[in-house]
Amino acid sequence: MSTAARPPRSSGGVPPRGAGRPHGATECSSSSSSPHLCALIGGGCRYATGSRDSTVRLWAPFAAGSSQAASCSSDTQVRPLRTLRGHSDRITALLVVDGVGAGAGGSPPPGPDPSPAVSDPGAVLASASADRTVRLWSLAPLRQAGGPASSSGRQPLVCTLRGHGDGVAALARLPGTPGSLLSGGRDARVKVWDVGGGGGACSATVRLSQPCQQLLGSCTGVGSGGVAAVGAAGVELLDVRCHKPVAWLRHTPGSRVVCAAAHGPCIATGGGRSARVFDLRRVGGGAGDAGGREAGAAAAAAARLFTITHPRQLPVASLHLDRLRLVTAGAQVQLHAQHSVFVWDAEDGRPLAQHSST
Repeated sequence: MSTAARPPRSSGGVPPRGAGRPHGATECSSSSSSPHLCALIGGGCRYATGSRDSTVRLWAPFAAGSSQAASCSSDTQVRPLRTLRGHSDRITALLVVDGVGAGAGGSPPPGPDPSPAVSDPGAVLASASADRTVRLWSLAPLRQAGGPASSSGRQPLVCTLRGHGDGVAALARLPGTPGSLLSGGRDARVKVWDVGGGGGACSATVRLSQPCQQLLGSCTGVGSGGVAAVGAAGVELLDVRCHKPVAWLRHTPGSRVVCAAAHGPCIATGGGRSARVFDLRRVGGGAGDAGGREAGAAAAAAARLFTITHPRQLPVASLHLDRLRLVTAGAQVQLHAQHSVFVWDAEDGRPLAQHSST
């Protein structure tokens, strides 16, 4: 239900996670911090993981007992292929960006299982960090056959994007614009980057009223340039074409937003004991232009579909939204615990089911 996928298992069958476990390979012994972010690169069991030790690692499937890259099947193991170094602080977000240009990626893979993002020579991996930068990395190591030996080669760093005044917390694609990348920072800025051809020019900056902690780049109810910037107090809807916020959606007063998700024209926010679902089609044009949050309060009230409340004072820690369901999970997920995952109707918030985490 969270926005980051589970990190892949290492070649020793042990997932690279847990306190004190390093971000590495078999027995996880190659660095000082476990990965806390994971991005699926196309299909075919290829991943990128980001760690608190400032490294990014690429993973690929290998046949059991072999050093050769393989297609994904029941007898393959996912192993670390290359470690990408350059950031000086923890990794905060990972995203595969298409349409950057063939010069940034190298040739398509000659072997089996050409994952879409891997076989696209214009795709790169973007990593955001608390060091105030975004780095673009070539996915060429994942296109090369031959196992770990292929990790030797040209420097995979394509370019470094600088301009934020504080740590970068979120990345998103600009809807309908290949070769463009959005970054949101703790400096209350969202920047639009033109990364086509492997460059890194900032084409626009949108000022927010709060630090950005998440970006939702698929908000179809805000027009073709619609993006949602999530902060602790609520969501600001942005129109990047005019470089300004256009509406403000407030979460439950007194509660801090810890998670958000979008599906079509709807956005869900979670924090405290509650989650709210908004329909962006109900937001009036220019609701946030003149009066800021005050003017946006009326738009938020009109857009709000429903609010759900967790039972047993259980805080909302993560959520998922699709056409039919809103799924929320509590922060206290323990073995043999009481129900901590809740399913609600996405149209009216009716409770549908409760599940244990195990």
